[in-house]
Amino acid sequence: MSNCYNIVKIKTEKPHITDQGFLRCLVSATRTGVFPYVDSTGKIRRELRLPEEVFKKESMESLANIPFTDDHPCEAVTSENAIKYTRGLTGSRVWQNNDLLETELLAFDSNTINKISNGKIEVSLGYNADKEFASGIYNGQPYDCIQRNIRYNHLALVPSGRANINDHLRRVKLNLDHDTDVSVEIEDQNQILNNDSQTEKDSTFMKLNLDGMELEFADASTAIAIKNKLIQDALKIEEEKKLNSELKKQLDTITAQKDSLAVNLDSATREIEQLKSAPKLDNKAIQNLASELIEVREFVKTNAPKLTIDGLSSDEIKKIFVSEKLGNESIKDKSNDYINAAFDTFKQINIVSNVDNDAKFVSKVKNTDGEKLSAREIYMKNIQNRNK
Repeated sequence: MSNCYNIVKIKTEKPHITDQGFLRCLVSATRTGVFPYVDSTGKIRRELRLPEEVFKKESMESLANIPFTDDHPCEAVTSENAIKYTRGLTGSRVWQNNDLLETELLAFDSNTINKISNGKIEVSLGYNADKEFASGIYNGQPYDCIQRNIRYNHLALVPSGRANINDHLRRVKLNLDHDTDVSVEIEDQNQILNNDSQTEKDSTFMKLNLDGMELEFADASTAIAIKNKLIQDALKIEEEKKLNSELKKQLDTITAQKDSLAVNLDSATREIEQLKSAPKLDNKAIQNLASELIEVREFVKTNAPKLTIDGLSSDEIKKIFVSEKLGNESIKDKSNDYINAAFDTFKQINIVSNVDNDAKFVSKVKNTDGEKLSAREIYMKNIQNRNK
């Protein structure tokens, strides 16, 4: 269980002053919805008060006949401190009015009644509740946890109510009926001064943590008002952070699209330039190229069947074949003329042995002097003869 305060305003459409000078009125004590709280780490936690919890029979009954205080005491109201804090009582009847939980209020402290008549009209419930940490959306508002098993301890008169945060209609407010003869003024000024003096003596210091610095307030209402302001500011900052995050995502998406378009444009430009510079081929040239490709493929399939040449051009097939015969290092950085000459030499020799997958194809033939030469040696000798 955790102690909480939930703040709304006194509802006094028909206030009534009793013969004893007490103020009797209706009060909207709380409502359903999502309420912001600040946890022990200073982070905003949005707590949901569901109708099935707020209007549960046991919870509503706990609001009947509880103490009415001027500001929140810094402790729960019990039989040991009730005389110190109690300024009135809630009524015996508690009912639902749409999303509001209402009851009657009897304020019997003259100083508190005077504060009400001068505009201090909001109230806040002190209560215990279990927290079910489950996030979601309720009526368009996100929440981080749900309040369960709500039990009320006291109802406090406060300067600023939590229930009006994010409620632009500010529906829960004090409505004094000025058309009646009811007066809630206190005529005995000396009594007012004495009560104010006594209240100051009895006031309990309240501590509030602000950005890691602990401050002490003699007036609890001031501390609560500051805390509510901090909640409102924190909510605004959180909304601005969400907006900035969304804008950054949109910027990243647009930037990625722009970069992709630039890359595609560069690629298309290069392809166009290559097509422009490519030599024009007539039908005869095309037939020659096709014939050469067929001839090269047939030769390689016959003499190096393990090589994969599907989809390759004549030059690519020749390079793979020569690399297989002479080794990758031997043809590294060699020109197309070198590759073509080597391939032609292997075609002329036309003696190739395939030993295994890892073996190089080595061919040896007898030359005119009767010595055995490797395919590479024959190729080099042919090159030398051509250059003579």
